Amino acid sequence: MYWYQAKFDPNSETGNRAIIDDISKKSMKVIFENNAVKNEMLHPPEHLKKQWHELAYVVDVEVETVRGVPKIYKVLQYYPEYTFDPEDE
Repeated sequence: MYWYQAKFDPNSETGNRAIIDDISKKSMKVIFENNAVKNEMLHPPEHLKKQWHELAYVVDVEVETVRGVPKIYKVLQYYPEYTFDPEDE
């Protein structure tokens, strides 16, 4: 998953959009299982030299659909140890 846009308000459920290429090339709304997951994702590991929006994230998601079309990603779990710079080979 990579961020399209994110709102840094831990209590807000609006303004967060991401892309998961294997599911859709379009950005979709993101909601979180809990605020701890959101806060952790918006503060990636310090050893990575890029900003949060330039990184790729490994997450467990539940995809909410409407009439079979993906509409919302619900992030259930984030794996910070697998966060990476997609530009690296």
